[in-house]
Amino acid sequence: MADQTTLNNDQPQSPASGMRQSMTDFAADLAELTELQLHLFFADSQQIRKDIGVPIAAFAGGVVVALGCVPVALVTLALVLVAAAGLSPSAAFAIAFGTGMVAAIALLAFGWSKLRRSLSGFERSTFEARRNFQWLKKTLRQTS
Repeated sequence: MADQTTLNNDQPQSPASGMRQSMTDFAADLAELTELQLHLFFADSQQIRKDIGVPIAAFAGGVVVALGCVPVALVTLALVLVAAAGLSPSAAFAIAFGTGMVAAIALLAFGWSKLRRSLSGFERSTFEARRNFQWLKKTLRQTS
């Protein structure tokens, strides 16, 4: 027909050419999907960097207390227990140590819970990555 454009001089497209075009389209889709996934990852990373300061500080504070147990305050507590309650020095120091460890564990637990919550910002990236891999597997199964 005169008003229609002919393709390839009326020669049918070869299966290899169709496969090559399919693979090219697939590779382009895969590259675009990877780029979008990276953009999402970086956006989530920026948000997490903003939210992570307080939990890290609390966790670090807990570590400092756990390692040092605020020696002066705990020794003072033990000496007060010896003087005021009439406890033996070993019992008073054991109570002071236990108090320091409870404080350290509380700070560590608080910091850990906040840290886990702030890292949940990657849920979006993880969810999208799972969907993308499912799409990829489905596409590969359909073409095979």
